[in-house]
Parts: sequence; C-alpha cells; structure tokens
Amino acid sequence: MYVVNHETAGGLNPAGNALHVLAIGTDGRLTQSASPLFLPVPGTANPQGVVALRFDPEHFLAAGAGPGGVPNVKVYNAAGDPVRSFLAYDANFGGGVSVATGDVTGDGIDDIVTGAGPGGGPHVKVFDGSNGAEVDSFFAYDAGFTGGVHVGLANVDGDGRADIITGAGPGGGPHVKVFDGTDLRLVNNFFAYSPNFTGGVFVAGGDLDTDGRAEIVTGAGVGGGTHVRAFDGLTGTERVSFFAGDPTGRGGVTVGVGDFDGNGSADIVTGRGDSSTVRIFDGAAILGGTARSLADLIAYPASPLNGAFVAATDLNDDDRADIISGSTRGSQVKVFDAATQAEIESFLAFDSSFNGGVHVG
Repeated sequence: MYVVNHETAGGLNPAGNALHVLAIGTDGRLTQSASPLFLPVPGTANPQGVVALRFDPEHFLAAGAGPGGVPNVKVYNAAGDPVRSFLAYDANFGGGVSVATGDVTGDGIDDIVTGAGPGGGPHVKVFDGSNGAEVDSFFAYDAGFTGGVHVGLANVDGDGRADIITGAGPGGGPHVKVFDGTDLRLVNNFFAYSPNFTGGVFVAGGDLDTDGRAEIVTGAGVGGGTHVRAFDGLTGTERVSFFAGDPTGRGGVTVGVGDFDGNGSADIVTGRGDSSTVRIFDGAAILGGTARSLADLIAYPASPLNGAFVAATDLNDDDRADIISGSTRGSQVKVFDAATQAEIESFLAFDSSFNGGVHVG
C-alpha cells in the first residue's frame, strides 16, 4: 500500500493530475500501478492504491560431492555462477553429501539442505540460502545407523514453506520421513518399498494433483530396480507406482519433481544408477494410470558406469522447471531445457580428477 501526499499546487495542473506509481520489487522488477490516481489541487489529498508486484523466489542449484572426497557443497545461481562453497560436515568425512534446495526459512530465497552419505550417520543440516549460515541440524534416523540419508524438499502441508523429506541410505530399509520445515516436527513416516529391501530410497516431492500440497516421490536405491512411487505427503497413501525403465535393472532410480510442461501440475524426472538415460513423466497422466513420457535424453556418454542423479529447478523464471543432472562418476553437472532437451549449462562442480559423482538439488 502506498500513500501520496501533496500540499502545493506548484508545477501541478489546477484542474487535477493523473499519477502513476512505479515500484521496484526485491527481485528487481519495475512495476507500474495498473490505473492512475487522480489528485485534485489545490489542497491536500491522500489517495491510496496498490501496486501488484511479482516477487519471484531466488533459485539456486546445489552440487554435493559424492563419496571419496571431502563433503563439499557448491551453490550456483540461475546464471551458473558460483555463489558459495562450504563443507557440510567434518573435512575428514569421505562418505559424500546429498543435497536439496527450497525455501525452508520463508524468505523467498532457496535454502540448502544436506544429508550425510554412507558412513556418516543420518545427519541432516539446513543452511540459509541468503548467507550460508547453518540454521538447523538433526538426525533423521537412529544416530547409530551408518547408511547415510538422502534428502528432498517440498511443501507437504501447504503452508508455503518447504518441508524436509528424508530417505534412508543403503543398508537400511526404504524408510521415508517428513519433517515440518518450521520446527522439524515429524509429519509422516512410512516404508516406500518392502521393509526387507536394504538398498535405501531416493526422495523428492512436488504437487502432482494441484491441491496445494506436495506428494512424496520415491525411487528405489541400488538393487531395487527402477521402481518409482508417489505418496500422499500427509497420509502416506500410495498415489502412483510405475517403472521408469527396465524392471529387472538393479542400478536404482533417482527422482526429482517439477512442472516441466508449464501446465500447473508437477511432473517426475528420473535418472538411473546404471544408465545415463534421463526421463520425464507427465504427472497428470501418471495419476490417471498412464506412465506417459514427456522427454527422454542421454545426459552423459552411454555406459553402465555412467548414471545420473537428477533434480528439477526453474532457473530462468519461465514458469517451467529445468532438468538438473549430476554424473554418478566424475563431477559433471548439466542443465537441460525440458521442452527441447537442449543443453543449457555444463560444468565440473569439483576437480576433474574426482570420480565420486555429484549429487544435485
């Protein structure tokens, strides 16, 4: 709301004056009031009006080093420029670090959530996207569990803030938990696959049915095939179940969620541990029982050793998610346009000699 005051007729039309107001939002956009205000003179007038501003959230791309190196996290802005780099855990820890980005603190800027890899316990941390400060830290499962933890972010409860989704790493059952982003209260927990499966579970989230609350999307870990499922975030009820590739494959399947076609409904992107094929599945069609593919691309040179971690983020503010991929070997990160499958960005997040892979979020 703005108020305009004037107490002099100097320089004004005695018959009255039409006034437009320009305002600059925090995202740098200059917006003009939709209709002019009329100020009579002489005298004092306090007309009131509202300028509608578009406040686009500030999105980041995060890259977390895989096992074999220090637990390094690098953060990039929408232009692909590095914003910051930090160690999420002790420098002596070599189990790698999973990453996710989303607005946990509610300030309109993506925050970074990390999960310790195998050997580090299920340690989850939250870092403020505006300054890199650590703002939360907790263990998602028993501190004695050494399989690590995968992380995701989505607005599960519809309050406008991202909630933290965790999936147990290899060695544990496919245990999924949801923690409220505001107070870390446990919102939901369930097993995405048979409790006897010990390959772990990859997690992501997004609003597939456009009800304002995110569904939880899971991918079976190594040894579990390409089985993807989606669940109601609050009740744990299964909504979707399909295979993203060969059901007999045993490389596992990584998952991300975003609105790739701009229809308002989130879609699912998948990557595999034993193939560099990345696929997008139409979210609305999947809910209707059809696993319809919107796009298929080869992110890296074809090889059973070249897999792909995946994520989804709208980096260019065109209201369509972009595909983010990270190699399961080396440290190459790529960004693809979902509509054309054109490669937008490609860079090495870490030293060219590093072969531990790179998690993306």
